[in-house]
Amino acid sequence: MKLPNPLGLFDMHGNVREWCSDWFGEKLLRVVDPVGPREGLNRVNRGGSFGGLPVHCRSAFRFSNAPSNRGDDLGFRVARSQSVTVTRPVLEKPEPVEKVFKLGETITNSIGMELIELTAGKFTMGSPEGEKDGRNNEAQVRVTLTKPFGLGKFEVTQGQWQEVMGKVFRGKKYDVKNKNFPASEITWDEAKKFCEKLTATEHKNGELPEAESYRLPTEAEWEYACRAGTTTAYSFGNDESKLGEYDWFGGSTRGEEYDHKVGLKKPNPWGLHDMHGNVEEWCSDWYGEGLSGGADPVGPKGGSDRVFRGGSWWDDPGGCRSACRNGIFPSIRVEGLGFRVARSQSAQ
Repeated sequence: MKLPNPLGLFDMHGNVREWCSDWFGEKLLRVVDPVGPREGLNRVNRGGSFGGLPVHCRSAFRFSNAPSNRGDDLGFRVARSQSVTVTRPVLEKPEPVEKVFKLGETITNSIGMELIELTAGKFTMGSPEGEKDGRNNEAQVRVTLTKPFGLGKFEVTQGQWQEVMGKVFRGKKYDVKNKNFPASEITWDEAKKFCEKLTATEHKNGELPEAESYRLPTEAEWEYACRAGTTTAYSFGNDESKLGEYDWFGGSTRGEEYDHKVGLKKPNPWGLHDMHGNVEEWCSDWYGEGLSGGADPVGPKGGSDRVFRGGSWWDDPGGCRSACRNGIFPSIRVEGLGFRVARSQSAQ
């Protein structure tokens, strides 16, 4: 539907990205009829897409994805010729792909987990009604996040838990067929071990740069992502009557009092699902009565409880607000308490 290039080929700079035959290598090869590395982890895809920026649509721009990955902006076109004779250089070890974070872009990792990339930014954390209503633990502070990070588009699912931890998840509601219910009744310690094991596996397989890791989000990162640039009680506004459109909570689960499959409700403005309900989510911080502000806050140095955020299927609307926060022993199991992961350079 758009103009072709000088050779008569359409959509080379956009519409959908297109698979190529090569394994992805960090460097382009200066040889005759190059076909890329002998092996690797990701296959090359080229061309821009309807979701890309102009820079992604340049002739020289290169993408890569695991060959089993599905993307809603990823397709292909075919070549026809005599078979290519393969004369490839040998790579001793595939090199991990460095990621450049762009707000709203989705990364799919080795276990099919989708992460939304979030840029650095400033926001007001907490609730303006906190002190007035006696919720001193929500008194507002200004926060600056100086580094970009990725955050799970969905809560960690039972299937992902099983794949990483090597054991079947058995919660109150378990879907043997598709395992897309959230992994709940998980302790903070177990959630941390999940992140550490996924990090170690992807480091070993060259699927994650050594400078990056999976971890639980800080409390500040969680609220920043939940708010998605908003200042209202919820990421969709102040009208709690709309909460059922976005999340499972106590008023929307009558007769279905258990976790629900992730992603069935509307996402927030940054594409994150179930931030206001379904299951509550562990954060990395120790719980403090007051919020920590400033640059990249990580909470108190110690304590007895770990923070958890977000509402759950049994919470009332007040417990599902962006600013609502709670703490509990890290070794405890609670029905309706799970987690989602962050991916970035480690927070200290």
